[in-house]
Formats: sequence, structure tokens, C-alpha cells
Amino acid sequence: MNRNELLQHHEILCGDALELMTRKNHDYAGSEGDTPWMNFQRSEIMGICKTQQAFMVRIMDKISRLITFTNAGELLVKEEGVEDSIIDIINYMVLFSAFLKDKREENELVAAQKTFIGGLYNGDQPCYNSVTKRDEKYYNEIDTPYDAMR
Repeated sequence: MNRNELLQHHEILCGDALELMTRKNHDYAGSEGDTPWMNFQRSEIMGICKTQQAFMVRIMDKISRLITFTNAGELLVKEEGVEDSIIDIINYMVLFSAFLKDKREENELVAAQKTFIGGLYNGDQPCYNSVTKRDEKYYNEIDTPYDAMR
């Protein structure tokens, strides 16, 4: 295989991954599409592990299948082959990347709001943050005076 063939393979593989993600995400995360990683978040909702850890568990499941194939030379579940596991890993990594991007942007928005509320808008008056406490670095308790020095 030369470089052009490699790049063509990449394009086809990623196209197949995108098509599969479109269908599976509908089935796993709901038809509305507003929580594309809900199947991973359910692990956290149920108290099993954090959402980020749920991504790693699923990725490791697929890597385990590929290790078995590498060591044994075959997979006994013929309905899901090596290529399927590779495509699943691609999609899990894209979902994980998007999840992390979403969380970074959410934290940046909260930090920007915190700066606005605690600085320019606040003046000398105490500011009350109406956001529920989720991350102590960025959020305060409901109806607790905002401390700009914190």
C-alpha cells in the first residue's frame, strides 16, 4: 500500500465510522440529539463511574478484542469483526474528544460569567450566583454571596 492508497483507506474508514456513529448515536443517546454521550453519562448517573471513565471502559473493551485477535488470530463472534472494533474505537475517541471539548467550553463560559459577575457588574455589592454548585472551582452555592477573592 502506498501513501495515496493509505489516505484513500483513511477516507473510506472514517466515512464508514461517521455513518455508523449517526445510526448508533440515535439508538444509544436518543433521537433528539441533545445529549450525544448519554449512554456514557448513564454510568455516572447510576453511580458506577465518572463519564470520562465510562469512555475508557468501552474503549478498553474494544482494545481487548483486538488484543485477543492479535494473540489468537481469530475472533469467535463472527458478526463483529476486527474492522468493526476499529471503527468503534474511532467513534469512541471522536465522542470522547467532543465530550472533553464541550466540558472545556462550558468551563470557559462559566469562568467568563464569574469574571463578569464578580468584577464589572458586581461593584461593591455582594453578588449572588444562581447556578447550582457543580464544580467548586467555578460555582458557588445557591444564594451564597460571591467572593471575588476566592
